[in-house]
Amino acid sequence: MPTRVAFDTLPLTNPHLETSSAVIDFARALDLVGRSGKFDVVVPYTWLSGSATYQGGPIEGLVDGPGDPCCGCRSTCWAHPR
Repeated sequence: MPTRVAFDTLPLTNPHLETSSAVIDFARALDLVGRSGKFDVVVPYTWLSGSATYQGGPIEGLVDGPGDPCCGCRSTCWAHPR
């Protein structure tokens, strides 16, 4: 029995989806007024490809792109005595 995915206006049968993701990260250690700190940027990237049958005919699609980037700056508030 074939797998069936039904949307309100788009009946699809035999869906096959594949997804892959990658993450790019840049981090830099900093000296912030005598305290250790870190600045970093993270950007995810995702690919989604798939195929299905729509009204008896095959259809295919590919979607890819970056996700929401995340930036951060951190500092040590309390440190061990030197």
